[in-house]
Amino acid sequence: MSITRWLLAIFLTSLVATPTQAATITFNFAQVGNSYLAFLFGDNPAVGKEVTSARIVLDVESFAGSDAANFYTDIAFPVAPLPGNDGGLSLLGGDLGWSGAGTFHYFEETDRFNGTFISTRFGAETPGQDFDGQILDGSGIEFTYVPEPTCLALLTLGTGVFYFFNAETRRRRGGGRK
Repeated sequence: MSITRWLLAIFLTSLVATPTQAATITFNFAQVGNSYLAFLFGDNPAVGKEVTSARIVLDVESFAGSDAANFYTDIAFPVAPLPGNDGGLSLLGGDLGWSGAGTFHYFEETDRFNGTFISTRFGAETPGQDFDGQILDGSGIEFTYVPEPTCLALLTLGTGVFYFFNAETRRRRGGGRK
């Protein structure tokens, strides 16, 4: 086996042997009758990282005399979405099949928000018009993203790249293997 193939095998093994741990960041829905604007600053560890999935959990209590079908919330994410994906979410109780008073649940795991976190403004609103109730604790959108590659993988990649360019230089100068 050539040294190039050997280094490639070691590099690929190191990627499998030292998987990058996924990281998460959670964005909250605005409470009923409120909205908010926020900013994801450039020094946030998520900025520039790839979103791999999102987990949406929304628990809503519709008070007596109110109709959960009238519940509405939306949120814009600090994500540059991949082509065909979304940078925000809107949920309407009627579209979710909610009706009347009580406690209602919505859950979804999706890749439709995949893209890259960017340093930008984001926000959410839950108007509360024709709805009397509250968003319960534990609700939010949790994004999973890929943090920096592991040091071992970078070291192995760097070693392989160095060897490749060193071998190419020697070959061009006539000092390589025959």
